[in-house]
Formats: sequence, C-alpha cells, structure tokens
Amino acid sequence: MIKPLVKQLSQIFKQLCVWECQVKVVFDSLVVSPAGIFHPILLPRLYPPLFTLYALHNEKADEHYWERLLKWNKQSDVALLAFLGVNPKFWPFPSAPSSPDLNQNSHKAVEPNVAANFLWTMDDLFPLFQYVVVRARIRHLGSEIHLVQDLMEPHLENGELGIMFTTLKVTLTYPLLVSYPLV
Repeated sequence: MIKPLVKQLSQIFKQLCVWECQVKVVFDSLVVSPAGIFHPILLPRLYPPLFTLYALHNEKADEHYWERLLKWNKQSDVALLAFLGVNPKFWPFPSAPSSPDLNQNSHKAVEPNVAANFLWTMDDLFPLFQYVVVRARIRHLGSEIHLVQDLMEPHLENGELGIMFTTLKVTLTYPLLVSYPLV
C-alpha cells in the first residue's frame, strides 16, 4: 500500500520539476517549488492535527508566555508603552489618552509627531511591534512560530521576510526573558 503511494508521489515530483523548469523559462520572475504547490493543497487538511502536535510539544513555553501576556495586558496603554520602551513621540495620544484603549485611527495621531522623511530603525520599531503582539493576545504564538519555521522554504529566511520573521521570534522570547514585573 505504501509503495504505490511513494511511487505516485515520486512521479508527481518529477512532473513538477519538469513543469517548474518550463514555468521558469516562460515566467522569468515566477518561482515555483514543490512546497509552494503542495502547501495550499495539503496544509488545510493537515493543519489541525499538525498544530495540535506542535502545541503539545511547546505546551510549557506557551503557557509561561500566556501567563506573562495576561499580566501585561492588565496594564493601561500608557503603562505598557512606557514599560516596553516605546518612544513617546510614537504614542497615539499626548501623555495621557482620552480613552482607555487605542482607537482604530491611532496612526493618524502619530503622523504629526513623525517627520515625512523619518528613518525608522529597529530600535524604534521593535518596541512598537512588541506592543502590537502583546495586545494581540496570541495564545499559542510559540507553536505557530515553530510550525511556520519548520514549513518555511529556505529562500524566505533571507531579506525582508526573514527580518520580519526573526523580529516575531524575538517578540516571543522577550516576555519570557524579562524577569522584573510590570508595575
């Protein structure tokens, strides 16, 4: 039973490789890989049991992360922004917000504080990104990151996407490393 399945899969891969070469010739900028074709087909069916395995594997770290997130999310926006070290000129309100939470148009309040030619550095971006991830309250972020990392194609690890993914991974580890409580 397994041998015919393996034989069929190997034939499909051979056909994909031939098709990939033809596509690369016709569409110079399009990169087709077996993973790029199979992920949309297989992942919808495999994701629930696969994610369950990843969640079980990362259960202890995810639980510690979730406990820290619950503590941090009890804080007001001002307290959390200050704790994470976000530069006050990026806060969507002067020093004290008019409402307890940020509204949907908060980016419009930040724009006047930042010049049009402002160069964003990771020192400015990381605390803001950390704030967004904390407020998003993603319960099994560690499991999600682990799953994506295992399924990600190597060419995506470099460049802008690689930097974004690395930033997300660091955002996960930061709450686990901070040992002092948020007051």
